[in-house]
Amino acid sequence: MQGKYSSEPALPLNELLTVVLITHNRPAFLRRAVKYYSSLPCRIMVLDSTPDRPEGDFSSVDYHHVPQFAYWGMQAKLAYGVEQLTTPYMVLAADDDFILHESLTESVNFLEANRDYGLCHGYCLMYLALAGSVSYYRRDKKVCEDYASERAEDRILDFMHQYVPPFYGVCRTSIIKNWYAALPPGTSFEWQEIGHTYYLLANAKARILPIPYVVREINFGFSDHNTEVYHALSYTDSKSVAEREAFAEFLASLPTGIN
Repeated sequence: MQGKYSSEPALPLNELLTVVLITHNRPAFLRRAVKYYSSLPCRIMVLDSTPDRPEGDFSSVDYHHVPQFAYWGMQAKLAYGVEQLTTPYMVLAADDDFILHESLTESVNFLEANRDYGLCHGYCLMYLALAGSVSYYRRDKKVCEDYASERAEDRILDFMHQYVPPFYGVCRTSIIKNWYAALPPGTSFEWQEIGHTYYLLANAKARILPIPYVVREINFGFSDHNTEVYHALSYTDSKSVAEREAFAEFLASLPTGIN
């Protein structure tokens, strides 16, 4: 590994990191997530697009009720949220995930010590809540953990070859702000995910730490909104091919480390 793995940041975590908690129409999950993250000594922003503000005390967080974005307005909701950020690092958090507090701190420490890296996270564990027990599963197989090539093209190819999803990783806020500023309005979930990964790796190195990072509830083989990346890449009809090629041309036009 080329990056430094252990270092203490010069600033406290609440001046370095904002957890951006995204939620829609799930008040019980939101209250649970706010309680879970409130003990973490960092800033917490809630982006809640629920039509009616849910009951609960959200005074411990920076709560934004943004019903104008609704469920399918995820891109606009995130673009709005990241523009409010003032910390150098941010992490998106789903309302039903549990990103481990220690892992967030380690990820921030790594990025503080390695200025040429823009993304850091660890490995994912899955859980399934049953009537009388909880089952846990390891989701990710161990992969190459250091994407440190000086060539952006090599970083992207190496990362995509093994692809541990980085959407909920700790990132430099400046890169994410630039990404949402450039993203065309109305981009589908699938292309948002692929483009997010491309843009991060095109602009900086990435590190997957050999630690558990997030505990996530398992889905039974499908996406809640039927937007699996695999399907988006496999469709061969003329409309899908045209959309795919148009998005590829957009990515190629972005000002990144790829010439």
